[in-house]
Amino acid sequence: TPTIPLGGAPGSGSGRIEGSVFLDTNGNGLRDANESGAANILVILDGKFTTRTNAFGGFEFASVVSGSHILNVLQDDLPLPWTVDTDQKIMAPVSTRDITRVDIGAKRMR
Repeated sequence: TPTIPLGGAPGSGSGRIEGSVFLDTNGNGLRDANESGAANILVILDGKFTTRTNAFGGFEFASVVSGSHILNVLQDDLPLPWTVDTDQKIMAPVSTRDITRVDIGAKRMR
């Protein structure tokens, strides 16, 4: 039985998106070893599909149709004083049978 990937039709080519939401303490946009993940944060794929981060800030969309996708984070779930730039589109290009890694850094409000 063909599976139906998120955003596609039965049998469509699909890949996986995995990553994390983390507290970017030094503001460099990269997840460094000493930066902790943000737990229980809602991650939204293409404005339609959702998942929550685990205790370490990790998330996964296991089967997503191949193509370009946009991720967002629900701001209200982030601990204060952290925020993610809502004007920034977090792009996630997915290729068939491939894994796309996306780490989303939350910055401290100033």
